[in-house]
Amino acid sequence: MKFAFELALLAAAVLAEPNPPTWDTTKVFVVAAGDNSAQETINRVLAENGGHLPAWNGQWSNSRYAFLFQTGYHNLNVEIGYYTTVHGLGRSPSDT
Repeated sequence: MKFAFELALLAAAVLAEPNPPTWDTTKVFVVAAGDNSAQETINRVLAENGGHLPAWNGQWSNSRYAFLFQTGYHNLNVEIGYYTTVHGLGRSPSDT
């Protein structure tokens, strides 16, 4: 009986999530190949959660960021700080 209840909770959670998901566009950035204008956003996020000046800047931040890079070549300097993730969206690591 417990399994059926847990399965029902899981199904309810899955059905509540939209597909594709909706992301907060101020926290999740999808970067197209060749879009060098993303460097400004990367620099802004690093300044907020960077960890350099002042020392440990961003360690206790509530802000979370994700950069999703579409397949292709990106000529960007992506230095990341706390609570920031970087992902390539290609099928293999060499796609991005």
